[in-house]
Amino acid sequence: MHRANSSVTLFNEHFNSKNHKMTFISILEDNLFQREALESYLNATGRYKILSSSSSYKEFVAEKIEIQPDFILLDVHLEDALGIDLIRNIKQTYDSSNIIIVTGDTNKELLLKAMENGACAFIYKPFSMTELEKTIDQINLTGSFLEPQVLTKLLGLINEKKKVDRMVFNDVLTTREEQILELITKGNKYKDIAKLLNISFHTVNFHLKNVYQKTNVNSKAELVAKYFNLK
Repeated sequence: MHRANSSVTLFNEHFNSKNHKMTFISILEDNLFQREALESYLNATGRYKILSSSSSYKEFVAEKIEIQPDFILLDVHLEDALGIDLIRNIKQTYDSSNIIIVTGDTNKELLLKAMENGACAFIYKPFSMTELEKTIDQINLTGSFLEPQVLTKLLGLINEKKKVDRMVFNDVLTTREEQILELITKGNKYKDIAKLLNISFHTVNFHLKNVYQKTNVNSKAELVAKYFNLK
């Protein structure tokens, strides 16, 4: 889709609409029917201005949009890339844009990766335009929005990931290292740990260095933070 208006005209529209705030939107969607339906509906409301409408990331980049979109509707499966892998690149150029993932794929790993990469919402196909507007309005109010069933999936996956990470975290430590770690997280000092375990201060230090190496941390504070993050 080619931009019919100059950036100056778009800027004026941003402030001169009847609501004093036109919402600028870019669409990345490889399904032509879906893309055109989104364009027609959003333009017809009078609330939104379509800055670009692309079937691929290459086409989106070629648009060279001069005004930051308020929202980017990003399909997961584009012609030339996986949408979630593009989020970080898009955010480098349009850092304040809210990215809404549009997909029919309910894979939980996909959901988590998209949110980690910087997406602020998911909307699953098929969806109504009312659902889309509701999502946009909620993001304007709160900064992000997830339907309850999506949030449940996300939290479930995060807990599963923590469980796996916790098992790996514990499996690499010896029994003595686990004892020292437990005492460290309870606020005990090295000399206190030595006394409680009936070992020398130097032995405590030796084991703790091994714990640092095995858990890939560089300080006691980082170790404690990682430990409690996996609880």
